[in-house]
Amino acid sequence: MQFKPIITSHLAATSLAIAAPRPRNNYYGLSLKIQTSSGMDPDRVFEPAPVELNKLTHLGGVNGVSVSKIIIDANIHSNIPSINLVECRAYKDDAGTQPGSAVFSVETPAQISTNLGTVSSVLCYIIPENEYEQ
Repeated sequence: MQFKPIITSHLAATSLAIAAPRPRNNYYGLSLKIQTSSGMDPDRVFEPAPVELNKLTHLGGVNGVSVSKIIIDANIHSNIPSINLVECRAYKDDAGTQPGSAVFSVETPAQISTNLGTVSSVLCYIIPENEYEQ
């Protein structure tokens, strides 16, 4: 009679294992070019920043990074079928609760400040094709 509880617990464990989400094997990401020099500076300095899609990505140190502009690098992206469908938003805080920029894309960079503003995190995501405006 102990055979029945063992089968029941085994079936329950198997059901949970099948229902668990599978880990994602592919990396979906892109590169941002962050202008760390003043927007008025003729000798512009850009730093690369890798960003994973659908994941709030921390930038810089404890206090974020000083930036004047953020550009999506159209030439560096992994497993993204159309870079034109990617939108991002910069945030002043690590938690992504204080917007630091308007939504930006490959065609429309984020203009943070003519001097320097602080950005601590960025979130990038893909929009549906029917929402893409050319």
